[in-house]
Amino acid sequence: PDQPLGLTPRQEIVDVNIPAHQSDDLHVHIMAALTAKPAHRIVTMTMATYGEFPLHHRVLVVIEFL
Repeated sequence: PDQPLGLTPRQEIVDVNIPAHQSDDLHVHIMAALTAKPAHRIVTMTMATYGEFPLHHRVLVVIEFL
């Protein structure tokens, strides 16, 4: 069976931008961004750096509400 593309109605993408000089504990920044969300589970997480040197980390977290 084919899986539908995209998010389900119970999923959301959370975009977390973290300055590189604060990246020692990515977990703290990600959890802080998710604290306001109702009960959920993390489905996937993707991280990239951007900026010229790279100056920031961008974490895209897909969550699914329980």
